[in-house]
Amino acid sequence: MAKKDPVCFCFEVYKEELVEIIKKHKTKTVEEIQKYCQASMGCGSCRSDIEQIIEDELGKS
Repeated sequence: MAKKDPVCFCFEVYKEELVEIIKKHKTKTVEEIQKYCQASMGCGSCRSDIEQIIEDELGKS
């Protein structure tokens, strides 16, 4: 998944935004990310993608 790939189509949230939120706010769950954007608050089909992005980013630190 490239940095500018859309992750949440319901609210037009891109991977780049999610990575920035994870790094800036040290979020570890989808629910924590939802405090900063609406990702996975629509149909929810992107939840597993968001969880994978979180896991990938936390593994880098």
